Amino acid sequence: MSAQPRTRAYVITRRGKRGTSYQVKVRRPDGTQSSVATYPGDRQAALDHAALINVDNVVPILTRDQARHGAGDEVAAMPFRQWWEQCIAQSPRQASTLDRHRRALSTAWGDLDDVPVGNITTELLRELLRAQGAPTAAHPERPRFAVSTRRVMFSIVRKYLIAARRSGAFANGRSPHEGIELPEADPVHDQFLTAEQVALLAECMGAEHGIFVLLGGYCGLRPGETLALTWRDVEWNALDPDGVEFVNLHVRRTIAKAQRLYEKQGTKAARLGRAVPVPGFVVDVLAAHYDAQVLAGGGDVDDRILPAPGGRFAAYWDPSTFRRQVWLPAVKAARARLRDRKLRGQPLPAKLVPHTLRHTAVSLWIAAGGDVKEISARAGHTSVAYTLDKYAHRFASRSRALDGALDATARAAAKALD
Repeated sequence: MSAQPRTRAYVITRRGKRGTSYQVKVRRPDGTQSSVATYPGDRQAALDHAALINVDNVVPILTRDQARHGAGDEVAAMPFRQWWEQCIAQSPRQASTLDRHRRALSTAWGDLDDVPVGNITTELLRELLRAQGAPTAAHPERPRFAVSTRRVMFSIVRKYLIAARRSGAFANGRSPHEGIELPEADPVHDQFLTAEQVALLAECMGAEHGIFVLLGGYCGLRPGETLALTWRDVEWNALDPDGVEFVNLHVRRTIAKAQRLYEKQGTKAARLGRAVPVPGFVVDVLAAHYDAQVLAGGGDVDDRILPAPGGRFAAYWDPSTFRRQVWLPAVKAARARLRDRKLRGQPLPAKLVPHTLRHTAVSLWIAAGGDVKEISARAGHTSVAYTLDKYAHRFASRSRALDGALDATARAAAKALD
């Protein structure tokens, strides 16, 4: 899957009689280039500006020179909603990402809609963050947004505040998000299941939907990726370098919360165009599912592996609906069985969401002795370093096992010399 052309930014150094300046230039998909801003003697500011375009993909509307001539005042007086809508209109990011930004800015940060950009203050952001963590009248027992959700939504609004700062909207030259300390999210190591818990949850979900748990818990698929799978994505007769057959899942798309199917391209193509080998016992369940749905049920290879009810096999689930109608009842049933039968093992995590299955898969791969490079590729992580950082606690046990093996080897060698 080819990547979408994108606008790229880079920094060049210019030396003259007045000293050294650093110029931010952009190269557009059509091949044209132009200068965006010049920073006299401030290389870091130029690098930050380029990173804003390359990493965050929020293209500032105004250049630094325009801001110097008063255009920054125009942004400062602009309602925040109008500002981020203009930024999104110019952004080269993918449709699903921009939809997620719109939802976050409209819901969590909707109180900023009519506030002029220049009037947004650090204290105002802190107040809104506190409100996001406060309980609602409908659900007084829990906060409006979980800590992890609040952190993600803050990272989104931060991008557009930085873009406003680059355009000269703030008189002090600082974005109001700077200096705000966010609450710590729950550590990821508490959010995984054992193999026995995965089997129990799949059983409680029933024959029709149990494959959702197995694909997430053993293949590491995200919930939206599992719901978007079709039978055409299953390669039944893949061959490894030794000529041994196995089954591969080609993850090409996902389903966003807005109930739209997005073909993932551009910067995420490497992650969402990955192939994931399927363990043998999951293949057996998948094959039985295929026989019942396609061979005996009159389905087609383009049908969903997990179709939504009422739409034959071609309809797909909205993730929120699937969570409410299928996931939560299965979790409730699994908890009840653990209480009634007093099954051995740990209880299910207090906060059990479909994405927990993905963390479970990575944890099981590590426990099975998988190579970190292979684990990173299966999970679709951007780098091996990301995998090591996110799951460092799981690799710690591998390190202790390695120490034990080295100790046994050294003692055996010493004994052989005696």
